[in-house]
Amino acid sequence: MSDLSILRAFVISVSEHLEKFSQDEIAVSQELSREQEWLERANKLMESYDGPLTTRRPAMTLLEIHAFWDDEVNVWVAESEDVPGLITEAETMEHLVERLQVIIPELMELNGNQFGPFTFHLVSERTAIAQAA
Repeated sequence: MSDLSILRAFVISVSEHLEKFSQDEIAVSQELSREQEWLERANKLMESYDGPLTTRRPAMTLLEIHAFWDDEVNVWVAESEDVPGLITEAETMEHLVERLQVIIPELMELNGNQFGPFTFHLVSERTAIAQAA
């Protein structure tokens, strides 16, 4: 092979590599452009989002639970407008609180609400008679 043939083969080889490199460079440039677009969209969303960055649910609200003593069956009964479907009972207030700690997250999830923890305020009422001896 002559030096001219070797030089010609080398030039062709370098040209092919440059063409491939150019195509790769275009593909990388296009990918970077797409990523830049997504980054700009994400930044716009973050600027417009007014909530906490670590969670997608609103700030924790205090759920109000009402409990009353049912003299006929001797149990505390709890219900709440803040937790749709909540109605439960227990023999003691302590047991009622324990039941609520289990039932409230389950009902909130079933109702399509955010996931816990859920803080609740238990308001109880009981009517009793006091007689003098």
